[in-house]
Amino acid sequence: TDPPLLEETALMGYRSLLGEVSTLLGPDIKAYGSPQVQQIFKDYFDYFPPFEGDALLKILGQRTHYARQWGLFMEKYPLILAPFLPQPFFAPNRDCEGLAGVSDVLGAALWSYSINFIGHPSGCLPAGLAEINGQPYPINVQLIAQRWREDLCVAALQDIEARLGHLCDDLWRRMGAP
Repeated sequence: TDPPLLEETALMGYRSLLGEVSTLLGPDIKAYGSPQVQQIFKDYFDYFPPFEGDALLKILGQRTHYARQWGLFMEKYPLILAPFLPQPFFAPNRDCEGLAGVSDVLGAALWSYSINFIGHPSGCLPAGLAEINGQPYPINVQLIAQRWREDLCVAALQDIEARLGHLCDDLWRRMGAP
């Protein structure tokens, strides 16, 4: 069963977040951000055009609609195991590689920012390691719980980690960390 309005919730949520970032942090990013940081935010704003002014207020008001749809869905599915990304985790500095990098880093994280937008408790943990070009990359899963059920989310995350162990130990060993 597909969750309600996943892509729409994610897109509206991220565009509203960037509307806030543009309004509240935009001047500081321009004044104090390195050229690289300024370029990253320019790419974010190009990929996810920020809502501004009345449009931002309207979408923040519409957030209730999305939260309601998810709330109804989660009456039937009180705990959802979802991907964090639909592919293994991105390489360091991937968001510094233009719009293609932004697409890999943020464009694919629909589950993450849709859930942040509607305010449901969630948590991520590595569930496996993928070998890409001879390098290990974590594959994260995200657990999403009903509103006000942080306890359920944390308990499930602890159960998964108890079963899988600490994958960071294997990751660091494979990376040659001391």
